[in-house]
Amino acid sequence: MLDDFERKVLRRIFGLVNDDGRWRMRTNEELRLFYQDVSLSTFIRLQRLRWYVDLERISDDRLAMRLFQNQPHGSRPRGRPRNRWADAVRADMGSAGIPPDFDGQEGKRLVKEARDHWVSSAI
Repeated sequence: MLDDFERKVLRRIFGLVNDDGRWRMRTNEELRLFYQDVSLSTFIRLQRLRWYVDLERISDDRLAMRLFQNQPHGSRPRGRPRNRWADAVRADMGSAGIPPDFDGQEGKRLVKEARDHWVSSAI
């Protein structure tokens, strides 16, 4: 859904194409070639992984780590469980090929490799 909005905005920015006197909208492939950067959803996934790597490197007594490790008490509401930030990080790590038990120092290198992988698959 976010990628759809991004393409809509890019089509508005780059405008129409005049092919032999006929105006047409740019294709998704043409937009990718013009823009030559990661999509907005990929950028969000990369930032989420970078924040997680930073979170893994800080000590357990810091507020950010305590909030991340906190388990709320009480019962959950009915229906489908809500997506949590940690679940999204785990899914991003899986799609990037990052092992769940990585070392904090090698995390930055792994995130850079994930970025290179996602950028090369997008272009």
